[in-house]
Amino acid sequence: MAADGPPRILVLVLALDREPWRTIEREGQRRTWAAPENVPAGCRVIFYEGRTGLPAEAGRVLGRLARSSRAAGRAFAALSTRVAAAGATLEGDRLRTRAPEAYTLMLPKLLAALRWADSGAAGSFDYVLRANTSAYVVLDRLQELARGLPATACYAGWLGNPPPAGPPFVKGGGILLSRDVAEAVARDPGPWPWGAADDAALAPFLLGSGIEPISLPRTLARGPADVAALPEDELRSAFLFRCKSQGGARVDHLTMQALHARLGQTD
Repeated sequence: MAADGPPRILVLVLALDREPWRTIEREGQRRTWAAPENVPAGCRVIFYEGRTGLPAEAGRVLGRLARSSRAAGRAFAALSTRVAAAGATLEGDRLRTRAPEAYTLMLPKLLAALRWADSGAAGSFDYVLRANTSAYVVLDRLQELARGLPATACYAGWLGNPPPAGPPFVKGGGILLSRDVAEAVARDPGPWPWGAADDAALAPFLLGSGIEPISLPRTLARGPADVAALPEDELRSAFLFRCKSQGGARVDHLTMQALHARLGQTD
Protein backbone atom coordinates (compact mmCIF):
# COMPACT_ATOMS: atom_id res chain seq x y z
CA MET A 1 0.00 0.00 0.00
CA ALA A 2 1.19 3.52 -0.74
CA ALA A 3 3.02 4.73 2.35
CA ASP A 4 2.65 8.44 1.57
CA GLY A 5 -0.98 8.67 0.66
CA PRO A 6 -4.43 7.06 0.72
CA PRO A 7 -4.99 3.54 -0.61
CA ARG A 8 -4.85 3.41 -4.41
CA ILE A 9 -8.09 2.01 -5.76
CA LEU A 10 -8.84 0.94 -9.32
CA VAL A 11 -12.59 1.06 -9.91
CA LEU A 12 -13.80 -1.21 -12.70
CA VAL A 13 -17.39 -0.32 -13.57
CA LEU A 14 -19.35 -2.98 -15.46
CA ALA A 15 -20.76 -1.12 -18.46
CA LEU A 16 -23.12 -2.04 -21.26
CA ASP A 17 -23.38 -0.27 -24.61
CA ARG A 18 -27.19 -0.47 -24.73
CA GLU A 19 -30.04 1.57 -23.36
CA PRO A 20 -30.97 2.30 -20.64
CA TRP A 21 -27.52 1.47 -19.27
CA ARG A 22 -25.65 3.92 -21.47
CA THR A 23 -27.88 6.78 -20.30
CA ILE A 24 -27.41 5.73 -16.68
CA GLU A 25 -23.65 5.78 -17.19
CA ARG A 26 -23.57 9.05 -19.14
CA GLU A 27 -26.16 11.06 -17.19
CA GLY A 28 -25.69 9.36 -13.84
CA GLN A 29 -22.20 8.13 -13.01
CA ARG A 30 -20.22 10.35 -15.38
CA ARG A 31 -22.04 13.47 -14.19
CA THR A 32 -21.66 12.68 -10.50
CA TRP A 33 -19.15 10.55 -8.60
CA ALA A 34 -17.15 9.35 -11.64
CA ALA A 35 -16.70 12.79 -13.19
CA PRO A 36 -12.93 13.52 -13.35
CA GLU A 37 -13.20 16.44 -10.94
CA ASN A 38 -14.78 14.15 -8.32
CA VAL A 39 -12.21 11.35 -8.50
CA PRO A 40 -9.69 11.84 -5.68
CA ALA A 41 -5.96 11.27 -5.92
CA GLY A 42 -5.16 7.58 -5.78
CA CYS A 43 -8.36 6.47 -7.51
CA ARG A 44 -8.89 5.60 -11.16
CA VAL A 45 -12.28 4.82 -12.73
CA ILE A 46 -12.47 2.57 -15.80
CA PHE A 47 -15.70 1.49 -17.52
CA TYR A 48 -15.31 -1.98 -19.02
CA GLU A 49 -17.63 -3.54 -21.59
CA GLY A 50 -17.91 -6.26 -24.22
CA ARG A 51 -18.39 -6.31 -27.96
CA THR A 52 -21.74 -5.16 -29.22
CA GLY A 53 -23.50 -6.53 -32.28
CA LEU A 54 -25.37 -9.40 -30.68
CA PRO A 55 -29.12 -8.88 -30.20
CA ALA A 56 -30.39 -8.14 -26.69
CA GLU A 57 -31.74 -11.69 -26.36
CA ALA A 58 -28.33 -13.22 -27.07
CA GLY A 59 -27.48 -13.77 -23.40
CA ARG A 60 -30.52 -15.92 -22.72
CA VAL A 61 -30.03 -17.80 -25.98
CA LEU A 62 -26.40 -18.51 -25.18
CA GLY A 63 -27.34 -19.64 -21.70
CA ARG A 64 -29.99 -22.05 -22.96
CA LEU A 65 -27.63 -23.44 -25.58
CA ALA A 66 -24.89 -23.96 -23.02
CA ARG A 67 -27.25 -26.09 -20.93
CA SER A 68 -28.80 -27.98 -23.82
CA SER A 69 -26.15 -30.67 -24.18
CA ARG A 70 -22.64 -31.57 -23.13
CA ALA A 71 -21.32 -30.59 -26.53
CA ALA A 72 -22.98 -27.17 -26.32
CA GLY A 73 -21.65 -26.74 -22.80
CA ARG A 74 -18.13 -27.51 -23.97
CA ALA A 75 -18.47 -25.06 -26.85
CA PHE A 76 -19.74 -22.34 -24.50
CA ALA A 77 -16.85 -23.01 -22.10
CA ALA A 78 -14.38 -22.81 -24.98
CA LEU A 79 -15.85 -19.48 -26.10
CA SER A 80 -15.76 -18.10 -22.55
CA THR A 81 -12.17 -19.25 -22.02
CA ARG A 82 -11.09 -17.73 -25.31
CA VAL A 83 -12.64 -14.30 -24.79
CA ALA A 84 -11.42 -14.12 -21.19
CA ALA A 85 -7.87 -14.64 -22.44
CA ALA A 86 -8.17 -12.45 -25.54
CA GLY A 87 -7.17 -9.24 -23.82
CA ALA A 88 -8.77 -5.80 -23.76
CA THR A 89 -8.12 -2.40 -25.29
CA LEU A 90 -8.27 0.87 -23.38
CA GLU A 91 -9.79 3.85 -25.19
CA GLY A 92 -9.75 6.82 -22.86
CA ASP A 93 -11.41 5.50 -19.71
CA ARG A 94 -13.34 2.78 -21.55
CA LEU A 95 -11.90 -0.73 -21.55
CA ARG A 96 -13.20 -2.82 -24.44
CA THR A 97 -12.98 -6.55 -23.87
CA ARG A 98 -13.58 -9.09 -26.62
CA ALA A 99 -16.43 -10.84 -24.82
CA PRO A 100 -19.74 -10.65 -26.72
CA GLU A 101 -22.10 -8.36 -24.81
CA ALA A 102 -24.31 -10.95 -23.12
CA TYR A 103 -25.34 -11.53 -19.51
CA THR A 104 -24.00 -15.09 -19.54
CA LEU A 105 -20.55 -13.74 -20.46
CA MET A 106 -20.19 -11.38 -17.49
CA LEU A 107 -17.56 -13.65 -15.95
CA PRO A 108 -15.14 -13.77 -18.91
CA LYS A 109 -15.64 -10.02 -19.33
CA LEU A 110 -14.56 -9.45 -15.71
CA LEU A 111 -11.63 -11.85 -16.06
CA ALA A 112 -10.49 -10.02 -19.20
CA ALA A 113 -10.62 -6.71 -17.30
CA LEU A 114 -8.70 -8.12 -14.32
CA ARG A 115 -6.09 -9.61 -16.65
CA TRP A 116 -5.68 -6.21 -18.28
CA ALA A 117 -5.09 -4.69 -14.84
CA ASP A 118 -2.71 -7.50 -13.88
CA SER A 119 -0.63 -6.83 -17.01
CA GLY A 120 0.50 -3.53 -15.51
CA ALA A 121 -1.51 -1.42 -17.95
CA ALA A 122 -3.65 -0.02 -15.12
CA GLY A 123 -0.66 1.27 -13.17
CA SER A 124 -0.21 0.79 -9.44
CA PHE A 125 -3.15 0.01 -7.21
CA ASP A 126 -3.79 -1.53 -3.80
CA TYR A 127 -7.42 -2.59 -4.31
CA VAL A 128 -9.86 -3.19 -7.14
CA LEU A 129 -13.52 -2.30 -6.74
CA ARG A 130 -15.76 -4.04 -9.25
CA ALA A 131 -18.87 -1.85 -9.38
CA ASN A 132 -21.89 -1.94 -11.66
CA THR A 133 -24.05 0.54 -13.55
CA SER A 134 -26.38 1.20 -10.62
CA ALA A 135 -23.57 1.98 -8.15
CA TYR A 136 -22.85 5.43 -6.75
CA VAL A 137 -19.48 5.34 -4.97
CA VAL A 138 -18.17 7.99 -2.60
CA LEU A 139 -14.53 7.40 -3.44
CA ASP A 140 -12.82 9.30 -0.63
CA ARG A 141 -14.95 7.43 1.92
CA LEU A 142 -14.02 4.16 0.22
CA GLN A 143 -10.34 5.07 0.56
CA GLU A 144 -10.83 5.84 4.25
CA LEU A 145 -12.66 2.54 4.74
CA ALA A 146 -9.89 0.66 2.93
CA ARG A 147 -7.34 1.96 5.44
CA GLY A 148 -8.95 -0.32 8.02
CA LEU A 149 -9.19 -3.40 5.80
CA PRO A 150 -6.56 -6.11 5.30
CA ALA A 151 -3.93 -5.14 2.75
CA THR A 152 -3.89 -8.71 1.47
CA ALA A 153 -6.42 -11.56 1.22
CA CYS A 154 -9.23 -8.98 1.18
CA TYR A 155 -12.57 -9.89 -0.41
CA ALA A 156 -15.19 -7.46 0.85
CA GLY A 157 -18.60 -6.00 0.11
CA TRP A 158 -22.29 -6.36 0.82
CA LEU A 159 -23.20 -9.99 1.51
CA GLY A 160 -26.97 -9.66 1.45
CA ASN A 161 -29.15 -12.56 2.47
CA PRO A 162 -27.43 -15.96 2.40
CA PRO A 163 -28.40 -18.03 -0.66
CA PRO A 164 -30.61 -21.08 -0.11
CA ALA A 165 -27.62 -23.36 -0.61
CA GLY A 166 -23.98 -22.56 -0.17
CA PRO A 167 -22.12 -19.85 1.73
CA PRO A 168 -22.84 -16.11 1.42
CA PHE A 169 -20.86 -14.16 -1.14
CA VAL A 170 -20.19 -10.53 -1.99
CA LYS A 171 -22.90 -9.20 -4.28
CA GLY A 172 -21.98 -7.62 -7.59
CA GLY A 173 -22.90 -4.03 -6.78
CA GLY A 174 -19.48 -3.51 -5.21
CA ILE A 175 -16.82 -6.22 -4.87
CA LEU A 176 -13.62 -4.99 -3.23
CA LEU A 177 -10.49 -7.11 -3.79
CA SER A 178 -7.00 -6.45 -2.54
CA ARG A 179 -4.41 -6.49 -5.30
CA ASP A 180 -3.10 -9.96 -4.48
CA VAL A 181 -6.62 -11.40 -4.68
CA ALA A 182 -7.34 -9.62 -7.97
CA GLU A 183 -4.08 -11.02 -9.35
CA ALA A 184 -4.91 -14.55 -8.18
CA VAL A 185 -8.29 -14.38 -9.91
CA ALA A 186 -6.76 -12.96 -13.09
CA ARG A 187 -4.05 -15.61 -13.28
CA ASP A 188 -6.12 -18.69 -12.49
CA PRO A 189 -6.85 -20.66 -15.68
CA GLY A 190 -9.94 -22.31 -14.23
CA PRO A 191 -12.02 -24.27 -14.85
CA TRP A 192 -14.53 -21.54 -14.03
CA PRO A 193 -18.31 -22.00 -13.81
CA TRP A 194 -18.90 -20.40 -17.19
CA GLY A 195 -22.37 -18.94 -17.60
CA ALA A 196 -22.68 -18.06 -13.91
CA ALA A 197 -22.87 -14.44 -12.79
CA ASP A 198 -19.42 -13.14 -12.00
CA ASP A 199 -20.13 -12.39 -8.32
CA ALA A 200 -21.42 -15.92 -7.71
CA ALA A 201 -18.51 -17.43 -9.65
CA LEU A 202 -15.85 -15.65 -7.61
CA ALA A 203 -17.11 -16.98 -4.28
CA PRO A 204 -16.18 -20.69 -4.58
CA PHE A 205 -12.76 -19.81 -6.01
CA LEU A 206 -11.95 -17.43 -3.16
CA LEU A 207 -13.47 -19.59 -0.43
CA GLY A 208 -11.50 -22.53 -1.80
CA SER A 209 -8.38 -20.40 -1.40
CA GLY A 210 -9.22 -19.79 2.25
CA ILE A 211 -10.35 -16.18 1.72
CA GLU A 212 -13.51 -15.41 3.68
CA PRO A 213 -15.74 -12.50 2.65
CA ILE A 214 -15.74 -9.37 4.79
CA SER A 215 -19.15 -7.74 5.20
CA LEU A 216 -19.40 -4.06 4.27
CA PRO A 217 -22.53 -1.87 4.40
CA ARG A 218 -24.52 -0.69 1.41
CA THR A 219 -27.31 1.87 1.21
CA LEU A 220 -30.34 1.51 -1.04
CA ALA A 221 -31.70 4.52 -2.92
CA ARG A 222 -34.08 3.32 -5.63
CA GLY A 223 -35.38 6.71 -6.66
CA PRO A 224 -35.13 10.45 -5.87
CA ALA A 225 -37.78 10.04 -3.14
CA ASP A 226 -35.54 7.49 -1.38
CA VAL A 227 -32.67 9.98 -1.54
CA ALA A 228 -34.79 12.68 0.08
CA ALA A 229 -35.74 10.28 2.88
CA LEU A 230 -32.22 9.11 3.73
CA PRO A 231 -31.22 9.87 7.33
CA GLU A 232 -28.48 12.47 7.60
CA ASP A 233 -26.07 10.16 9.44
CA GLU A 234 -26.37 7.46 6.79
CA LEU A 235 -25.96 9.96 3.99
CA ARG A 236 -22.77 11.25 5.59
CA SER A 237 -21.24 7.83 6.31
CA ALA A 238 -22.15 5.50 3.42
CA PHE A 239 -19.56 4.84 0.72
CA LEU A 240 -21.73 2.77 -1.65
CA PHE A 241 -25.29 3.52 -2.73
CA ARG A 242 -27.28 1.11 -4.88
CA CYS A 243 -29.44 3.18 -7.19
CA LYS A 244 -31.16 0.43 -9.15
CA SER A 245 -34.73 1.46 -9.94
CA GLN A 246 -37.76 -0.70 -9.30
CA GLY A 247 -40.49 -1.18 -11.85
CA GLY A 248 -40.38 -0.83 -15.60
CA ALA A 249 -38.58 2.50 -16.00
CA ARG A 250 -34.87 2.76 -15.22
CA VAL A 251 -34.25 6.13 -13.59
CA ASP A 252 -30.98 5.26 -11.86
CA HIS A 253 -29.36 8.37 -13.35
CA LEU A 254 -32.00 10.62 -11.78
CA THR A 255 -31.41 8.96 -8.43
CA MET A 256 -27.67 9.56 -8.75
CA GLN A 257 -28.19 13.20 -9.66
CA ALA A 258 -30.47 13.70 -6.65
CA LEU A 259 -27.99 11.92 -4.40
CA HIS A 260 -25.11 14.00 -5.73
CA ALA A 261 -27.04 17.21 -5.15
CA ARG A 262 -27.89 16.27 -1.60
CA LEU A 263 -24.32 15.20 -0.85
CA GLY A 264 -23.18 18.55 -2.18
CA GLN A 265 -25.51 20.31 0.22
CA THR A 266 -24.28 18.38 3.26
CA ASP A 267 -20.53 17.90 2.68
